[in-house]
Amino acid sequence: MSIGDLAPAARAIFDRVGARAFEAIAPAELPNLMHTIPDLLPGNGVDESFRSIQQLLAHGSIVDVLGRPGGVNGLHAVVVEGTRGERILGMLRHGPQRDVAAEQFFTDVAHAAGMEDFVTPMALAPDARSAITQLIPHATLDAHGISSASALERAMARGYHADGMRASEAAATARADRELAASLDAITGHADRHGGNALLDASTGRLTLIDHELIGGGAYHGAFTGADLLHPLMQGGTPGRTRMIEGERVVLHRVQLSDEALDHLAQVEPAAIRAAHDRLAQTALPHAGDDMAAWIRSSTYVDQVTHRLQQIVHTGGWEYIAIA
Repeated sequence: MSIGDLAPAARAIFDRVGARAFEAIAPAELPNLMHTIPDLLPGNGVDESFRSIQQLLAHGSIVDVLGRPGGVNGLHAVVVEGTRGERILGMLRHGPQRDVAAEQFFTDVAHAAGMEDFVTPMALAPDARSAITQLIPHATLDAHGISSASALERAMARGYHADGMRASEAAATARADRELAASLDAITGHADRHGGNALLDASTGRLTLIDHELIGGGAYHGAFTGADLLHPLMQGGTPGRTRMIEGERVVLHRVQLSDEALDHLAQVEPAAIRAAHDRLAQTALPHAGDDMAAWIRSSTYVDQVTHRLQQIVHTGGWEYIAIA
């Protein structure tokens, strides 16, 4: 089965599926699968390269569906098998109400920026209505009790140290990595980063950002208010000057990046981001009247994305409005 046949083939599988070898999982529990399936498929392909996993997802076959058909929001945990028999656990996303192309763009930006370690490999169907994403068996930041940027840095540093880094090196690397992950949100105008939309492997310090359907939210509102609506969990920062937004005076927070993070961002090619956006702009809208989906496909949006990247490098950080 090719990725182009994903949506109809998946429906056929759902029609045929009966008693599974695995314990049935209620659709409402699918977001919690990362807590229950680490041992289902040893390794889950995590040690493979980003691109090799993406190729497996794109050209493999769905050989099992975990749980019953009819998942919430078109989410189904699936087992994908490659041509050589290798298997990986994935999350099938399908349905006209999900802009999975937005997820692909965020993933492409991360790869173009040399930050693919912060996202999960995924394969998008040509009709942009379906995608398979690697399902990472790690707990969310909320589950770890992490509710601030500093707490996240400490948790990442502990994992890096346990994984073999010296304590000082682990702390510096954790700061730079946390800042780079936050920069992906800042660059794309991600307005939905919270403790449930990031995963952490406490044993290694690996951070994985998930759920990127609302990229452009900060940029979308920023087009009219001049502000970025970025959640402070990943960004951190301290109170600064104020600005009038829609008749109210709000406090702006300032992020100042480390030299390590800025050096990395300075190497990112805007042309690679524009190439990724060209692919996004060619995908179909998820449904009529979706202003956000239309916005992120616009040339104005990608202009803001590349301008924000250059501005961050030039000024050493960014300002944002803290929202709950």
